[in-house]
Amino acid sequence: MKNKIIENQINKNKKSFNLFTNSSIVKSEDVDLIFSWFDKKPIKFNLLLDSKIDGDLNLTFREKCFNKSPTMVFVKTTDNLRFGGFTSVTWPEKNYNTDEKSFLFSLDKKKKYKIKESEKEDAIYYYLNSSFCFGGGWDLYINDKCTLKEDNLVGNGSYDLPSEYELNNGKKKFKVSNYEVCYVEFWNKFL
Repeated sequence: MKNKIIENQINKNKKSFNLFTNSSIVKSEDVDLIFSWFDKKPIKFNLLLDSKIDGDLNLTFREKCFNKSPTMVFVKTTDNLRFGGFTSVTWPEKNYNTDEKSFLFSLDKKKKYKIKESEKEDAIYYYLNSSFCFGGGWDLYINDKCTLKEDNLVGNGSYDLPSEYELNNGKKKFKVSNYEVCYVEFWNKFL
């Protein structure tokens, strides 16, 4: 009976688009795709940071997103590409953090890119004077003041991306139009 109630609540949230009503990146047609990337379905995406409202300083990311897990980052570039990453662990104070459940994704290509088994130790990275990153190969790197210049990067190292700049349609660098970070809430707190 409990599973049926949970399933009904998830379907209600998906149908009403309650999960991303404040997002300028996620579209209603993306919700089912995002749900398909999880074994245990999320019930809520709580917006922690919206760079259009909160700004794009790395210190703001630190203030609003640290000690929160799991989190999902949604990025929209000035070329209107939409991609991001998910981590089930908290962002580290410095250096890398291990996460075997972390993944990258492209909303436009409708693809999920898992962390490589041998690269789990390099899943996410944070550096105070720079910004945050998914992967040891800087698979998705968002710089401080990311909306001001084209110095954000995509690469290929820790995630199973088929080509080096897959997320950004073959280009290494990009400028961010907006990014959003959400705290992902599950029925069962453990993924």
